[in-house]
Amino acid sequence: MKTDQNFADNAALALKNGANKLGDAVDSMSNNAHRGLDAAEDAASESLNNAKHSAEQMLARGEAAFERFGAKASDYAERGLNSAKHAAEEVGSNAKGLYNRYSDATCSYVAENPVRSIVISAAIGATVTALLMSALQNRR
Repeated sequence: MKTDQNFADNAALALKNGANKLGDAVDSMSNNAHRGLDAAEDAASESLNNAKHSAEQMLARGEAAFERFGAKASDYAERGLNSAKHAAEEVGSNAKGLYNRYSDATCSYVAENPVRSIVISAAIGATVTALLMSALQNRR
């Protein structure tokens, strides 16, 4: 019977050792799983932080680009306005010059040829009057 008792004690001890080893293995696997989850959480957090940082950098670059674009657009608009103003002043100056030149030429012609100027003025007046009368009669 002692052999049976020894056998039962050995079997109980072996089961107890096996259960302890199994418990240690389960604890080790649980710890590894927790470490794996922590590492995955850290990696995900780092990835999210990197993505956020990249987005902030892209936003800052975009804002800087828009500011440069706005400054250039403003500069081009100012240049265009100055060019248009200069061109308008030049055209106005040329128009005044032409007006003065033709006005002086007309005054000189009238002073040199007063009778001819009156006849030409009368002919132009008569022609304009005839055209207006004709247009009015056609409307009726």
